[in-house]
Amino acid sequence: MFWRPLVAASLLAFLVPLSAQVAPGTVEAPSPAPERRSIVLVTVEAWRPDWLGSGGWSRPTSPRFDALAKEGVTFERVVTPMPAAAAAHVSLFTGAPPRVHGADTLAASKGWTSREGTRTAAELLAGELYRCAAVLSHDGVGKASGVPVGFPVVDEPQQGVRDADTVVARAIKWLEVQRDERVFLWVHLKGGLEPNVPSAVQLERFPLAPVLEERLALLGVPADRFNQGGFQKTTLVRLFFPELDAPTIHKQFQVPRIDSGRFLELFRRYEADLASADAALGKLADALAATPAGRRAVLVVAGAYGQALGESSELGHGEMTRENLLVPALVRGEGLAARKVAATVSLGDLLASAAHAAGAKAAAKLFAQGAQDVLRDPVDGALASRPEREHEKNPPGPVHVLYTSRWRYVHRPTRTDQLFDLAADPREQTNVIAAHPEEAAALLAETRARLGL
Repeated sequence: MFWRPLVAASLLAFLVPLSAQVAPGTVEAPSPAPERRSIVLVTVEAWRPDWLGSGGWSRPTSPRFDALAKEGVTFERVVTPMPAAAAAHVSLFTGAPPRVHGADTLAASKGWTSREGTRTAAELLAGELYRCAAVLSHDGVGKASGVPVGFPVVDEPQQGVRDADTVVARAIKWLEVQRDERVFLWVHLKGGLEPNVPSAVQLERFPLAPVLEERLALLGVPADRFNQGGFQKTTLVRLFFPELDAPTIHKQFQVPRIDSGRFLELFRRYEADLASADAALGKLADALAATPAGRRAVLVVAGAYGQALGESSELGHGEMTRENLLVPALVRGEGLAARKVAATVSLGDLLASAAHAAGAKAAAKLFAQGAQDVLRDPVDGALASRPEREHEKNPPGPVHVLYTSRWRYVHRPTRTDQLFDLAADPREQTNVIAAHPEEAAALLAETRARLGL
């Protein structure tokens, strides 16, 4: 299958790793270093745990992810450091929080560069003679953003968005060229990011059903709320009317009326896009399973951020809601026992932990830059931050959210803080900060410590 020699279509010149030379052992000789294995990272944008089978959703949006979850280490609560593509990915690659690595805006990054203290996994693994490549669905995390620093091969579209099947097919083709070399491959999928325009075949798998009406009722706001202003026209069109040409929308453009039917169609299209990404993930997993080297590889699959679909009158991503901050994630690899991790962890910890499981020396550097080993001894708690937004009336200022297994603490330096008891209030609707002053004080202290204050 892959990692076999191909004809002279070899993509680029790579350094060939040296084979380990082990002298004949004696009683006094040290044990040989553990084998360093390949690492395959799959990130999916706008991916929510509660819309996946492993998260309790009843429709077939994620059968391949669910199967992988049963084989690997699944994390029950993963928090993205910032609900934005570039910031989240840079944290994943460096192990550092946004305030440290500097890609700390909600907008697309432009020319982020690493430095001492924020070296990326690709840079470090390339130094260990891993062959590194990134295959991307869109250029928002491409070369111009600076996110793929350290990847000598960055395969991105010149414009537009590539579907999941195309991305994975190109990734498998690159793997085939590498033969049995150690690789670090990053596969980036659009996932549920709007506009959701799935194929007709995928959409037919998700007909209108009572479960969607139940989801609509859980929003807690009527569909008419989204006709009353306060939302960008381009966001409304991309989510509810993807058949329209959003880039040509002008100031006088009138968005068509949004009703419950439009919400149900949005849910269906979102489901179908998740299923498309999941099916492509399955093809990649099958390719890995086809060779001994692939079966030994450490596979990381994670959401970059979530997607609001009307909850709390929010749409899309960029806000500090549970729908935007919580993402699914798993790590599967030889020697990793299948289990669930209940501790709340950060997305920024996953790749460093996987690198350690793969035997890569780069893991030590990533841990030194801020990541923790969540496969061995995770510390419960993860912080997400959003910077102050410019060009808004009454901007809310920066917002920091600390999640633990029990609490969600919201620290707003320019406004009032909030506390939510996740055990009693999993939908995070009731602020109980007045009833728990000691817990609030401890969580504020931890938040400030994580912010370096």
